[in-house]
Amino acid sequence: MITDFIFDGRTLSSFGYILIFENEEDTIDVSNINFVEIKGARNDRSYRAGYKYENNYSATYTIIKNPCDNSDNLDMSDEDISELTRWLCRKQYKWFSFIDPDNNQVWYKGYFTVQKKEIGDSVVGLSITFNTNAPYGFSGEIISTYLCNDDNDRQFQLMINSDEEGYIYPDIEIKLLEGGVFRLRNATEDRTTVLLNCKEGEIIKLYGYDLQQIESDNEDHDYIYDFNYKFPRLHNLYTINENIWECSLNCEITFKYREIRKVGLK
Repeated sequence: MITDFIFDGRTLSSFGYILIFENEEDTIDVSNINFVEIKGARNDRSYRAGYKYENNYSATYTIIKNPCDNSDNLDMSDEDISELTRWLCRKQYKWFSFIDPDNNQVWYKGYFTVQKKEIGDSVVGLSITFNTNAPYGFSGEIISTYLCNDDNDRQFQLMINSDEEGYIYPDIEIKLLEGGVFRLRNATEDRTTVLLNCKEGEIIKLYGYDLQQIESDNEDHDYIYDFNYKFPRLHNLYTINENIWECSLNCEITFKYREIRKVGLK
């Protein structure tokens, strides 16, 4: 049974509380994708013009003091409520995950709204609603490092297991072991990232998922002219989840990313 969660690096149990599930529905949304369709003139058939997700994940829970630790007094004081709302009610999206005894951990990014549960004059718990920023969840952060040199023909393979077809733009750190023109090619889709005027020992960082930015510890490197602005991406289709990468220079390269998980929110 799941009675605990982690939010922004802290667990509910560390405050002395447990989680109670309120969802009494027989079904929980896993994927609510819909096609945007059009019909041609004098044509009864629909054609896909795009897609959209109707709603992001959202769910409501109750939290109460842990009866095992507070059997004498389960009521919540104003100080108790204030402590929890400072933690839960934030002005930015934060990472959230249930602490699953079976270790089936899925992460969600979102924010909470909070209401008091009262019996008479006593507050006996809080009703908390978690609103995510996406219509699916994510894996934990995956970190993969590869050494590209003459021994492996500067080539490596990266497999992904995402539940969503399309592209994942990872954060990438490249430690160059020689200078020159650096090309990072995803042979799976024949897409190449190009960086000119690279120096031996330079560390380049490509922030793909949220920012689409590039930076280097070489302050003289002018990426306005030296970067083709094709950020590397992981290619995922239902039948193809293998990404074969090729580097033009000897380097050490690290990928950081999260895969998409379509499993619903309890």
